[in-house]
Amino acid sequence: MASFFGLLVFWVYRQINPLIVRQFAPWTQFHYGIPVYYGPAALLLLSLFALHRRLFHPDLRFVGNVRRIDAARGMLVVSSLYVVTYGVALYLRQPRELSMVVLYSLKTPAENVVMVISLLVLPPLVEELAFRHFLLSVLPFKANRWIAAIAIVATALFFAFQHRQYAYMTSYLLLFALGIVFARARIRSGGMVLPIALHSYAIGFALICDQVVAHFQQ
Repeated sequence: MASFFGLLVFWVYRQINPLIVRQFAPWTQFHYGIPVYYGPAALLLLSLFALHRRLFHPDLRFVGNVRRIDAARGMLVVSSLYVVTYGVALYLRQPRELSMVVLYSLKTPAENVVMVISLLVLPPLVEELAFRHFLLSVLPFKANRWIAAIAIVATALFFAFQHRQYAYMTSYLLLFALGIVFARARIRSGGMVLPIALHSYAIGFALICDQVVAHFQQ
């Protein structure tokens, strides 16, 4: 039943979130897209995480065992993945992803500040709860290493597939690799804080890398 609950929550989140977003005016959706798309979803998934703990897993932890060495290794791996990916993109003369090119377009400086802060907080929270908690919990990953490996790879594949706004295979390979890193952090720490923190770091590092690439491609 606990595994079914995780799958049900993920499905409900994917179905309900677009309906919630439509309640906002188009102007608000465009200028404050990240808070609109991820804010209500964050509240929903946090509430369902608490319900999941209350109904099925009283020992479920949100913080978990966050060790400095795990955080440092995770940041090093994430940084390396981005450097390699952007290096390959530059070598192949691959243009920037369109979603990154237009990321700051037609927004005021204040709106861009809100967007960047929201990007660092809300998508990591929502996507880690959705993919690395509820979806990962569909398989009993604590049973043995084989099941854990299957759960890690499966959720990483689905994580990459769900970001269909990207155009290049390098982006999807990067997302798949990041999904593996985040899932391993989730299992190793036994909580959500480490994968959320690594996800936030990945977004911040990606924003910096994109600006560096934009400078070289001018």
